[in-house]
Amino acid sequence: MLAIGVIPVSMYLVITKGEGRLGVTWPLAIMGIFVVLFQILAVQYFVRKYVLEPNKMTFGEWLRWKFSPTEIRKRREERIARSRKMDEWYDGMDRIHERKAQLKEEQSYNLRDEWFQEKGDPDLPTVDSSEESGIVIGEVEE
Repeated sequence: MLAIGVIPVSMYLVITKGEGRLGVTWPLAIMGIFVVLFQILAVQYFVRKYVLEPNKMTFGEWLRWKFSPTEIRKRREERIARSRKMDEWYDGMDRIHERKAQLKEEQSYNLRDEWFQEKGDPDLPTVDSSEESGIVIGEVEE
């Protein structure tokens, strides 16, 4: 709340008393000190709650763990192994997509064989003479 209140109060003081005398700007100094204090307390709280408590460490232990060369090397190797695993997974997905495309192509060839006869133009469908359709191509009925 204080951080939100600093901006309008400071704008009011700057606009109305543009000289910037210490007697006028002392509320801004107090509000600034409170904002800095509350931010420090908030950072301590969040570090304690989300970093130290889940790892069950003190701050010094966590710093030693975080910046230890052996731990850095171990985390780097884990990250490389995780990225290799993801690469293998994506390669597997690529093989699945390739196989799917191949199956679609084979099925389309099978459908073409069923729909089109080998005589004549393979791009044009042929109609059996036994089938009578009411469609006449090229003529317009009025």
